[in-house]
Amino acid sequence: MPIRVGGWHCVERHMKLNSVTAAGEANADGIEELWVDGQLTIRNAAVRFRRTPKLRITCFTLETYYHGLPKDFDASHPIKVFYDNVVIARAYIGPIGGKAPASAAAFGRGSKEATTLSTGAK
Repeated sequence: MPIRVGGWHCVERHMKLNSVTAAGEANADGIEELWVDGQLTIRNAAVRFRRTPKLRITCFTLETYYHGLPKDFDASHPIKVFYDNVVIARAYIGPIGGKAPASAAAFGRGSKEATTLSTGAK
């Protein structure tokens, strides 16, 4: 789903850390998902984020990565990104007034390592 320049978007990222066995083996059962305006755009399952169970999600940063921008966005015409209504939650939030999509049903289910970051971004 393309991001419209000049418009507000609901961007949500869900991460569930992978499990680690008592023997210290890291399982590839972590999840990373990204929703844009309530539509699942990226889903990576079977991810191994950590090798020790003591590693947790303890912070977040708001960053923007631009790839393949039109030529009218250069050093003399930088892109500005505004963030509003930033939320960290253990369950799906979704766009204001929107309904949770079926793909969000597993958010945080049975896991203290599941974290969602929801922001309005312009």
